[in-house]
Amino acid sequence: MIRRLALLIPLAAALAGPAPDAGAAVRPGTLLLVVNQGADQLQIFDGTSYRILEVVKVGRRPHQVAVSPDGRRAYVSDFGDSRNTISVIDLEVMARERTIDPKPQYGPHGLVVSRDGTRLFCTTERSRTVSVIDLKTDSVTDAFFTDELLTHQLAVTPDERYILATNGKGNNVSVIDLRKRELVKSIYTGKGAEGIDITPDGRQAWVCNPRGQTVAIIDLASMRRTATFDVPGYPISLVVSPDGRRVWVANESRGLVQVFDVASHELVGQVRTGGTPVYVTTDAGGTRVFASNLKEANVVVIDAKKLETVERITTGKGPEGLAWVDRRR
Repeated sequence: MIRRLALLIPLAAALAGPAPDAGAAVRPGTLLLVVNQGADQLQIFDGTSYRILEVVKVGRRPHQVAVSPDGRRAYVSDFGDSRNTISVIDLEVMARERTIDPKPQYGPHGLVVSRDGTRLFCTTERSRTVSVIDLKTDSVTDAFFTDELLTHQLAVTPDERYILATNGKGNNVSVIDLRKRELVKSIYTGKGAEGIDITPDGRQAWVCNPRGQTVAIIDLASMRRTATFDVPGYPISLVVSPDGRRVWVANESRGLVQVFDVASHELVGQVRTGGTPVYVTTDAGGTRVFASNLKEANVVVIDAKKLETVERITTGKGPEGLAWVDRRR
């Protein structure tokens, strides 16, 4: 059963999504962050009640968000902003603290924060590069040229030895060795390589190929593609469950979040989102899955065990990137 959140908002603010809850004075231990590319904003929701706590204005047409390990800051890629910025959000006061300009690299998109919180790894798509930003100085310390169009999303291995970045026009994944500080390999995965995630044990990378209607698996020990299987529709993004047993895939054109078993690669379930899901993430325990419906301006909450939608959260226009924040640990 879906429980819909009843949010009363002024008509003038309808396109910006629901207004913040003025009575929410105590900062909750968990947060859900939603990037609304059509409203140029980051929305911050209570991770338990899904009440909206704050709306933070960021740059033009933002796409993705990443969170520091301590849960104190969020980084938003202002992908459509001619000023070429990454917005830094202080999650304690829930306001934009500053912006980072990655010049001479352009077009920040996919983001990952290092485990110690000192570096930001990001695709800088318009420069055909993957950049490493020192968060103490907000400067680019390394930029790796992929020589590919649409270097879009990325994932980092648990030991932070490698960055894997998807190239949508090249239909491949660029592998960057951070110890050697060089691009060491390109791996063909399929048409339109986009969403990517790595299993917690660091053994596999799973890659969505939406134009090819497939998902590919890369063995990270050999750095070879070892499996490809059909996913009819438009599988655009995915996330590996925290226990490493399942992969959740957002299938945009079919309006589904599909669940695959990591060991067998078999489809074990699917959930209709009632919209066009473009991004997925989970909570820290993997009990809930969140999918952003881009055209319908909402995020659905899926019970990972029951495989059913239990909540539909109203957002601003064009929700895309999502992040879970758990500050209890």
